[in-house]
Amino acid sequence: MGPVYAPSHQCPVPIGRLVVLEPTFLDLNGAPRRGTILVARAKAETLGRAFGELYSAGFRIERMDIWAAWWARLDPAAGELVNNTVGFSCRKLQSGSWSRHSFGEAIDINPVINPYSHRKYVFPKHPTIDYTQRRTRGKARVGEVAPYGPVTSAFWRLRWNWGGDWLTTKDWMHFSAPNATGVELIEHDEHDEVGQPEWQPKRQVGAVSAG
Repeated sequence: MGPVYAPSHQCPVPIGRLVVLEPTFLDLNGAPRRGTILVARAKAETLGRAFGELYSAGFRIERMDIWAAWWARLDPAAGELVNNTVGFSCRKLQSGSWSRHSFGEAIDINPVINPYSHRKYVFPKHPTIDYTQRRTRGKARVGEVAPYGPVTSAFWRLRWNWGGDWLTTKDWMHFSAPNATGVELIEHDEHDEVGQPEWQPKRQVGAVSAG
């Protein structure tokens, strides 16, 4: 866990409040895999149940690997298209406040398939498929987070916010626990080069196995 969390990061939570969750998930070919994802210890049990729901529903996740998350941080260009589902990531927003990822209270699911989009800026951007063209009717693409699908349903039951519900900005990969005020600041993170944060009302270290 050392390479994922270093004291030099000056993160807002101590390492003792984080835990490596090990959910069983289905990869894009439908094969069961054991993942690793770093999350807040206080959220681990409910997140484990949520990932269990995704597995039971047959939702597919390409990768869930804390080490891949670390290498992507070291080399963003190389890691951009590593479609890795991640939790904890120590970083600040453009506003200077900490991202919910920095508390282990946010999850990004299949980022390449469910990208962040603001105006003409898309991250990560697939070289051949435009994943900003979401299907409003019919079956969602494999790994795609869709309204009223298994992923949004599982996280809505936790009362977590979904970036796909935001208005002018869309962050289809992103789910996060609400803050103390019950609202969430839309997270224009370090990848975002345009736009200003906006407010949206809330819509209602060891290893922990979850599968």
